[in-house]
Amino acid sequence: MERWGGPKGLEFSIITMDRRPGGAYRFRMREPDGIDHWSQGVCQEIVPPERFVFTTGWSDAEGRPISPVTLVTLTFEDLGGKTKLTLRQTGFESATARDSHRTGYESALDKLAEYLATL
Repeated sequence: MERWGGPKGLEFSIITMDRRPGGAYRFRMREPDGIDHWSQGVCQEIVPPERFVFTTGWSDAEGRPISPVTLVTLTFEDLGGKTKLTLRQTGFESATARDSHRTGYESALDKLAEYLATL
């Protein structure tokens, strides 16, 4: 995930990640100029290989929340050798916040596709 997480141009680091329901995670995304963006949340539901649900929100460097927490649901559908990913995120405080996340996810998924092409 550190190879493709976060938008293009940002260094993505996993600080902690407990991949069990109830487990917490914390990520850092660093811009080229050294500005850090911190994200954290809790895994809510994991149903391999169909569904992954987690909360997420921005925090400061010490882990104090600085944004509302949103809920992300990823579903995976087998399409005969390919996988359809559906990402749904709810709980945004504004359309602007929603749209900035959409752009970030699209960029990260582009990075994932580039990474998978190297395997």
